[in-house]
Amino acid sequence: MIFEYDTRSGKKRFLNSVRQILKEAGNLGPNNDWPHEEGVAKVHSEIIEYNGKMYFSTHDYHSSQNVEKHRGGHFISYDPATGKFADLSKSDPGGVAVANEGIIAINILRQEQKLVGWTFPYGHVLLHDLRDGKTTKYGRGLMPGQKSNVARVVIATRKGDVFAAYSQGDAPNYLFKLDRKLGKLIPTTARFRKGFFEGLAESSDGNIIYLADLEGYLYAFHVESETLNDLGSILPLERTGQDVRRLGSLVYSGAEQKLFTIPYRVTRGNGAYRLYEYDIKSRAKKEIADFSSVLKGSTLTGNGVLDEKGFMYVSFYSEAEAGRFHSGVVQIDVSDRTQ
Repeated sequence: MIFEYDTRSGKKRFLNSVRQILKEAGNLGPNNDWPHEEGVAKVHSEIIEYNGKMYFSTHDYHSSQNVEKHRGGHFISYDPATGKFADLSKSDPGGVAVANEGIIAINILRQEQKLVGWTFPYGHVLLHDLRDGKTTKYGRGLMPGQKSNVARVVIATRKGDVFAAYSQGDAPNYLFKLDRKLGKLIPTTARFRKGFFEGLAESSDGNIIYLADLEGYLYAFHVESETLNDLGSILPLERTGQDVRRLGSLVYSGAEQKLFTIPYRVTRGNGAYRLYEYDIKSRAKKEIADFSSVLKGSTLTGNGVLDEKGFMYVSFYSEAEAGRFHSGVVQIDVSDRTQ
């Protein structure tokens, strides 16, 4: 389900469902795992903006044991000016951007007008050209037979390079870079701890890209040198002994002096559902707010959005009672004036 929230008026509006978008495009296909039509379990990627349009991708409940049962992932666009959605993958072979796999993360090469897709469960890079509507799939960075999970973000730089990470399993702990001439991902020397990145925040000039992994460790990726600096845990010293086990966002402050995140799962103690701040210049880390009364028991989703007034928006869902879920949006003031 796709919703719109107007930050000025506070009004919420239902726009459409992904299944209905594909149906209206005449591209909701048959699927071996469903009685009548393909499964579209969720939109796992961010919703990104480019030239006034919004872009996202589809994902199903995949596993490496049953990928053949899934039709594949779609790229979808939304034009707020006209209120119209478009299935960009309809013109691709088979009507999907990638067969059998889902598209778990997207980004954009703005100077080339190409969407970047990162697939699950295998970890292929997709480049979808917005001008001719064609999608190109590139090979994995791992050896045949190597098993791994994949990061929940994909990096696209202003230079036109694409980087991605595999995680867990027997995957090596370094970033991979897309080599378009070779047609696949190749390893770099940029090393990390786990590689299960869930948060991404890019500086306005595109020179530095900050990443947060599943366990709350921060990294700064320097685009020119292609180096990855380990900045340590997002948790401050008073939380020593605790480890993050899940976070849902990484947000740049409006003045680009700070990073914010809210872990919603920690190893022990009561460090979850707190808003933590990382000062980029001083590298100081501190806890600045407790949202456990609002968010406790919830799963935080999305990568966080910051508006021009300094308000950060985080979406969540929680199980209100057996089998019934509640979802919503929390607005947090993280402006440089007040917190």
